[in-house]
Amino acid sequence: MERLLGEMLRFGVVGVIGASLNYGIFLFFFWVVGFDYRVAGVLGFVLALPPAYFANRRWTFRSEAKVVTSLPIYYFTNLVALCAHVATQWFVGEILNIPKELSQIVGIGVAAATSFFLVKKMVFRGDEKSQNVATRAASIGLAKDPRGGV
Repeated sequence: MERLLGEMLRFGVVGVIGASLNYGIFLFFFWVVGFDYRVAGVLGFVLALPPAYFANRRWTFRSEAKVVTSLPIYYFTNLVALCAHVATQWFVGEILNIPKELSQIVGIGVAAATSFFLVKKMVFRGDEKSQNVATRAASIGLAKDPRGGV
């Protein structure tokens, strides 16, 4: 449970940074370039993915997953989260008549929850078993503790 809470906290920190980047990109394309808010929303979401992947891989989940295999799955899980994002943004903007600028924030929240669940279960899931085995081995002196101990 402690590990899950730590991952959620770190995912949240990465998420705030990623969401800020996402929103900045969205505002640039919406206000400066003049793109439709939905197109600007997709661009904000997609362009913030690479830095978030690497932060989540190294810091959030402390994963050694191979980039060549985990990155495509990460993009797929985020495509699912993007669908949730776009549907939420459309519903909030068009049905609830919330200002378009705020529709992006609601979409980010829904996408973040969807993304955490999918990334944890599909992208970095294999590391949990290997880290638990390594931690147990370290506790009886057979291997170095992956968290930095002996």
